[in-house]
Amino acid sequence: MSTPRYSLKATATVSCIYAAGMLLCIGYLYLVPSIFDYWGPASEAYQDGDYEAAAEYFEKIVELRPRDSDSHFYRGYSLGTQGDYEGALASFDAALEIKPDDSRVLSFKTIALLRRSRLEEAVDVGTRLNSLRFEEGVDVDAGLSSQDSSYFFVQYALAYHLLESGDLEQAERMLRQAVAADSTWILGYLSLECILNRTGRPLEALEAHARARALDANLKEMPYESTVLPIPYGSWPSRNDEERVAQTCREVRLSRGLGA
Repeated sequence: MSTPRYSLKATATVSCIYAAGMLLCIGYLYLVPSIFDYWGPASEAYQDGDYEAAAEYFEKIVELRPRDSDSHFYRGYSLGTQGDYEGALASFDAALEIKPDDSRVLSFKTIALLRRSRLEEAVDVGTRLNSLRFEEGVDVDAGLSSQDSSYFFVQYALAYHLLESGDLEQAERMLRQAVAADSTWILGYLSLECILNRTGRPLEALEAHARARALDANLKEMPYESTVLPIPYGSWPSRNDEERVAQTCREVRLSRGLGA
């Protein structure tokens, strides 16, 4: 069998095509944007609190990778910090299309809905979040992550708005589910106490306070009927909001001579 003979012209043509292809590939890598061009600056801006820049970077990332649920979430959070709650909700919905049971996204979608005074929708999302938390059986003794902290913040915020709207039954139901998921949530028991007093059940309210007091020895007996919850937030929630709300409750107790 004879070896095929290639002409110099044909070999040169193939080499040129190969070289041109390599140049195109290299040019594509350097000239066409990728998520790697944006992810670093996006993360840095987000960590530095420059949410306007972070939103722009994450928008570019989701344009390149529409199925990146994390980028949709971070873009939504960044928009929410700037007061663009409709934009935030659109981003959260995009993230939930990819991961429907992402409790982190459900948490902040609930807050965005509350900010838009869409209480009924917020309760629906918060109920879903509550059921996930209960079903997952998160090990709260292992320490609360920022995601878990936002869960408790959402439950408190929902209870506040439900109480203000007069839906005490739903507020009580959500709080009872929350403390069932985590029996060490002091603020949940104190919030439940307020609602029970509001509905004329002082003995049950005392029981709720006793549970809180068992977890915090600094709490004193309540010599009055607590019927008011402090406003749950003043800004877009962050990982320390649960602590801030708890501090608000401590300040209310101190102002009434009830101890720290």
